[in-house]
Amino acid sequence: MRRRDFAFGVASLAGVAAGAPEEAKLSSETQRQYDAIVERYGARLSEAEKADVRRLLVEGAKGLQPLRNYPLVNSNEPATPFRVWRADRS
Repeated sequence: MRRRDFAFGVASLAGVAAGAPEEAKLSSETQRQYDAIVERYGARLSEAEKADVRRLLVEGAKGLQPLRNYPLVNSNEPATPFRVWRADRS
């Protein structure tokens, strides 16, 4: 998984608490996400819930542009390295 893909997922989840106009135009990427959610869960969602999903996707997409505009190359590493903790080596 690329860092930008991970950042996209995080930003999508972070946008859940924010509000947006319900009739906002969806980008092609956001429309695909909405279609996938409705295809999978549409039978269980009311029209109000579908509108809420749409609103949340639009709001989550707003925070993605600054993340995507940040210059990254493959040699960029995280600020803190991942270290595996093992109980037998503590």
